[in-house]
Amino acid sequence: MKKTAGLLSVLLATAGVIALSGPARADLVSCQTCIVDLGAQGFGNAPRLITVQGNGTESGVIVPVNGQPAIASPGISDALVFQGNGITNLGGQEVNPLTGDKFSVPTLGSLGYTNASMINLLFNATQPGGGGINVLDVTLKFYNSAGQFVGAIDGSQNFTSTLTGNGSAGFVFTVSQSEQAAVNAFIAAAGQTGRIALETTMSGAAGGPESFTAFNPSITAPVPELSTWGMMVLGFAGIGLLAYRRQGRPSFRLV
Repeated sequence: MKKTAGLLSVLLATAGVIALSGPARADLVSCQTCIVDLGAQGFGNAPRLITVQGNGTESGVIVPVNGQPAIASPGISDALVFQGNGITNLGGQEVNPLTGDKFSVPTLGSLGYTNASMINLLFNATQPGGGGINVLDVTLKFYNSAGQFVGAIDGSQNFTSTLTGNGSAGFVFTVSQSEQAAVNAFIAAAGQTGRIALETTMSGAAGGPESFTAFNPSITAPVPELSTWGMMVLGFAGIGLLAYRRQGRPSFRLV
């Protein structure tokens, strides 16, 4: 999922129009003054951990099977989540097809996650008119290279407006300071070849889809748009042609 870092053009900025209500849980917490702007790339070009779509309450569960994303129902028991919030995700509203960029189970190494402070989840909601949605639960799970579950944390946030996030930008969830020691233990147990997977439940959905992806701000870099790549290729070709012509000309020197 290093591709994720390349696809995300990150801009951390004050977002005065973000409307949040209710305190976020103290595990995965939403940055109330930060957004990540994907610009012309859009959220649809970013490999996602999970995408769900429905009306009213929507839920999705992804697990790694032989290194590939798979749908499960229900998700892990809340009793297995570190200081869980009481919600077990039922799943069932995952967007088809399973293949493509709507689901992924990246390795910790591919994301450069060596400690909890590097973990950033990006949430994008597509609600009519930028309406709100309540993330009742988002659970981040850690698995070792054999696909064995090693630990999880969860969080929640009620967004009274998703206007900023519609299609092009997302809201950031990070690991709270109080939970970083536990997550660091999960990372150590999973190892760099271990994987992460996500499950979620939301209420108040009236459009969608809603998606989460993961990124690491320390290794994220902008990627030129396709039109920019085209201009660069033409530019390099022009430089090469000019150099070739110069090589073919006789050289003169004043003595």
